[in-house]
Amino acid sequence: RGDVAFTRISRGKVQLDDTDRVFLRDIIRDHERGLIVCGPNASRSVRFALGVAELAQQVGYPIIADPLSGVRYLRHKSYGASPVIIAGYDTYFSQLDFPSPDVVINFGAVPTSNALNTYLSSITPKVRYLINESGVWSNDLYHLTEFIQADPIEVCNVLYMSLVNVD
Repeated sequence: RGDVAFTRISRGKVQLDDTDRVFLRDIIRDHERGLIVCGPNASRSVRFALGVAELAQQVGYPIIADPLSGVRYLRHKSYGASPVIIAGYDTYFSQLDFPSPDVVINFGAVPTSNALNTYLSSITPKVRYLINESGVWSNDLYHLTEFIQADPIEVCNVLYMSLVNVD
């Protein structure tokens, strides 16, 4: 590389290991009421948005999508506007009494909505996951039970396939 000083930085994907995959799959299978929260910077990839929408549709969990998540206004060729993504939730959480889900799966940082954060702080799910590729703790408002460092696109794809196919 001659006389030019530089540092090349490379990074691979942080994969979901089999133990976490089976555990998360079984939690989802065992709990009908769940919620997926996509906070800011959940992923800047359309592949993530499509993957998380397909996972949510498969498991029957709605997605609460922050405006900065990259997921909120997803359109998919097979079903137009995604039926599993709830975008205008601020009025719902301030007006209605929602039951506590059994499982909450978070992608990305803490959501920007005060109404959503108040709701998430008030519920008592059995399991709360944070899935974050960087490994940075980005969820200081909630009581997490699981923190998994993994690529969110991989997690959605692996879980979807795991739930569709019986091991």
